[in-house]
Amino acid sequence: MKDKTVEEERKNFYAFDLEVLFKSTLFCFSLIIRPIILWIKVCSFHLKIFKIFELFFYVIIILLTY
Repeated sequence: MKDKTVEEERKNFYAFDLEVLFKSTLFCFSLIIRPIILWIKVCSFHLKIFKIFELFFYVIIILLTY
């Protein structure tokens, strides 16, 4: 019985560890993408396609992080 609990705790720990790793990777990815989006905005601020892309990207980041 004790071995089963230890095994469940290990699974929970690894699941939490993977979740933290995923969120931190996503955060780093968003830090890399934000300057690119700003550069695209500066270069072509009249195009609305990039605004839609930016909005879509931020919605995905927010949904995946929380």
